[in-house]
Amino acid sequence: MSDKRKRLIESALELFVLNGFQGTPTSQVAKHAGVATGTLFHHFDSKADLIQCVYQHCVDLRAEHSTISDGSLTVKQRLKDLFLGRIAWGLSNSAALTFIHRFENSAFASPDDELLKDPNLVALIQEGQSSRKLRLIDAALLQLSVESLLDSATRFYSRYPEKYQDEMHKYSSFNFFWTALKY
Repeated sequence: MSDKRKRLIESALELFVLNGFQGTPTSQVAKHAGVATGTLFHHFDSKADLIQCVYQHCVDLRAEHSTISDGSLTVKQRLKDLFLGRIAWGLSNSAALTFIHRFENSAFASPDDELLKDPNLVALIQEGQSSRKLRLIDAALLQLSVESLLDSATRFYSRYPEKYQDEMHKYSSFNFFWTALKY
């Protein structure tokens, strides 16, 4: 990714979170990134394209920091690692988390955006279902349920970060998560 494109994405992220999608003109994004408006449109076809690229950037960042451990651990332990990693990422990346939530609840989102989720999670769900560790429901429904539970826990701990320091609270939260998913 070029330096200008990266600056544009980072500026757009900051401004969209601060002012919303409608309240942020592309000229403001370009100015904030230190480039001409024409340069923005050299990198992005439209404002909608810019918004979609910022979303993809945030989802990619979240996936990089929400890794799923190797197969030597149980499905439950790998889900626990994912659960704790996703929350830690959300606490450290509040702007990206806010952007993801706003995007997914906006007119810019499409049903295909739900498929941008972590492919490692999809594989873990398949493994968990085939080994009868996870509920045997439609895999796409289970994936969306996992994502929703992860997002809910992350939002909760973003609002109450002091509770994330309490190991018993984290343990109880993960057990709630696991109980909802297990076979």
